[in-house]
Amino acid sequence: MESLVDIQFPDARVARTLRPVSRSMKMAAIINTLQRLAALQMEGLALYLALPESQLFHESRAKYCLAEGSNRSSKTLTACVELCRALTGTDPYDKYVRTSGVAMVVGLKEDNIAMLWRKMRQPGAFKIIRDEHTNLWRAVRPDPNDPLHLDPYDLAYVEKWKDSPPLLPERLIPKSAIAWDAASKGIPRRVNVPGTGWRMEMRPSGSRPDQGDHYNVVLNDEEMDSGAWYSEQVRGLVGLHEPPQHTPRMIWSATSQVANPAFAELREKAIAGVNGYGRFVFLVDNNPYVSDEEKRAMYEAIPEHERATRYYGIPATSQRVIYGTYEPMGIHGCDPFELPPDWTRYAIVDPGTGTCATLLGAIDPEERHVWIYGGFTLHRAEHGEWARELKRREDGVRFEAIIMDSRAGEQRSFNAAASTAQQFAKAMREVDLFPRVTGPMGGFIPGNPDVKARTMALRNCLALRPLGSPFAGTPKLQVMKGRVPRLDKEIKGALSDLKDPEKRAKMDNQSCDSLDDLEYFVSYDPHYHEPESSVPDHEDEIVRRFEEKQRQRRERNHVSGVLIG
Repeated sequence: MESLVDIQFPDARVARTLRPVSRSMKMAAIINTLQRLAALQMEGLALYLALPESQLFHESRAKYCLAEGSNRSSKTLTACVELCRALTGTDPYDKYVRTSGVAMVVGLKEDNIAMLWRKMRQPGAFKIIRDEHTNLWRAVRPDPNDPLHLDPYDLAYVEKWKDSPPLLPERLIPKSAIAWDAASKGIPRRVNVPGTGWRMEMRPSGSRPDQGDHYNVVLNDEEMDSGAWYSEQVRGLVGLHEPPQHTPRMIWSATSQVANPAFAELREKAIAGVNGYGRFVFLVDNNPYVSDEEKRAMYEAIPEHERATRYYGIPATSQRVIYGTYEPMGIHGCDPFELPPDWTRYAIVDPGTGTCATLLGAIDPEERHVWIYGGFTLHRAEHGEWARELKRREDGVRFEAIIMDSRAGEQRSFNAAASTAQQFAKAMREVDLFPRVTGPMGGFIPGNPDVKARTMALRNCLALRPLGSPFAGTPKLQVMKGRVPRLDKEIKGALSDLKDPEKRAKMDNQSCDSLDDLEYFVSYDPHYHEPESSVPDHEDEIVRRFEEKQRQRRERNHVSGVLIG
């Protein structure tokens, strides 16, 4: 290849403007290039050595990718490396856009955000040592003949170990590129990467979700307190103009100690092999960077009731599932069919302020099973809409009784003289919907408020009946397949109370309205009664309307007395 000194310029004036490059200048340029290359090879991302499970995680192209497992298993470091590769445009598998991407990081608490930032920004994410053959720095590595322990040479020279350089050095992200939420606590809010144009936002899960942004990658650390962030992330991860190999993705690292329904659903899909979902299990027992002595000490220090999750990585939900025997596609499910007209029918309603869930149950003449044959859920609906919806499902046969959540039924909205149950009952009368048996709560049967008793009642309905009893070897509960998918999901996600394993836990981040209805129903211990037609006989209708007017008059007098008093 010709150098500048060998080129002959036809124009003497041009030749005079270019000075020949001396040998010393060329050597200086080469040395400078080699020094820069050596510096790049000494950066954290270049020195990082992936463990086997981490390597599979990095290679995965699943849109939703979980790193789940025990404490001290390297799952968080793996997730941070994955994120930093995206931010710096250095992912070896080309899964992310190289420039101008947006990353959203959500930690459980502010402390999680600070921890993640330290792992990415400060030295010491892992340890390095000079190689015994090349004298170059490399990561401390596992023994190739015994991957659960460290290389014997590295173990023999622990005193020569050094902290790894940062995954995100200041060369890539100057201090001026960081906007802080709390600088004194090391909690950033926004981080810009000038070289690639990427932007990273960092938020605790308890904060209000940012809305409207498009994300190229989302990293969640631990299970979030609220489902609002997850919903916003799913929206933001919808692919727009990216090529197929750069589809937006979510990575989520967690030790599953709480019942986050979104994380549990992603896990179930990954285990089922649904396309686009991946799950990788990280265990401290497989981490060679934690010595056997430290693993033993960790095992003994963790409380016994937390050991399965925090040491063995078993999701807490799988240990606390209270209705684990429920098989909607097996012994507790049946193919849908039209109810015979001589079966007793019940309706159960949980009138929540935002969601009103109604379940429909039946008892056959032989009382072989408690049947769940349908249901519906209304959102922010009026009482009249609920009554009309239930009336459409009457099918010419009066409901034996209608059961209602007792606490919700007795509540009164601000300045309202009538309770929720009374308002629902009024709406029922307006559409000629009258159960055969009425209860003391505006005509409704109050649902059992004892959660433990309801839990035990449903567990008994799920159990196989013993030999010697009628219908031995079959469970009492039968749910028509596909009729109430919301109920199936709520039963499978129900967990036991931490303080009382015989009682179902109430969880703010997981709906349970249809499950509440089912528990109210089986706790009521419904029986067969010959049903009545909902098509009225003329004389009976006259009597019924007279009695209804009398009852309404008594109710009005009672309310007037309360207001005057």
